[in-house]
Amino acid sequence: MKALDSFAEREARGLIGLPVVDQQGEKIGSLNGIWIDPSTHHVEFMGLKSSWLFRSTHLVPSRSVEVEPGYVVRVQFPAEFLKEAPRYNPKTELSEMEKQGINAYYGHFIPLRRTSAIEEVRPEEALPPEAASAAQASPQGRTAIETREQAFFNQEGFVTDSMPEANAAAELERTIEEAKPREKEYNRREGEWVSE
Repeated sequence: MKALDSFAEREARGLIGLPVVDQQGEKIGSLNGIWIDPSTHHVEFMGLKSSWLFRSTHLVPSRSVEVEPGYVVRVQFPAEFLKEAPRYNPKTELSEMEKQGINAYYGHFIPLRRTSAIEEVRPEEALPPEAASAAQASPQGRTAIETREQAFFNQEGFVTDSMPEANAAAELERTIEEAKPREKEYNRREGEWVSE
């Protein structure tokens, strides 16, 4: 068996039309479309054309699909679960929101991890572990750190300084007045009379 997400686009196109079975081995439809992950150029989703009443195309994440040696595509879910799976037109592109919705239906979540620790963002500026724990242990050490940090933000020219007020109206009037003679000259070259 070979996982469907290991197939490149060219190889995967040859699988379209193969029968699809559920996890119990019962035929549930055929493979009628593939969606390629643009970053890996491998199959990201498979379109399952169901043999149920409405014969619609259900999307299945390719990591939940295997291709067996006898050219049968096996989905790792029961038929009843797949009947309620998200449906899409096999000729359309999927947005990131749609992809997330499909993955969520199948229980595939991509954990989002945010980094806010200075040790990860700028390790060269982080205090050594022993200094950090000592500084946090004593109130004086913590106060010293806060004072140094505040001094950084109090520097002149720091981005939090407000910009001086500017009168944009005067500049706009000057630009409009400069443009008027050029506009009149353009109209004269086009053969139109411009009153002055």
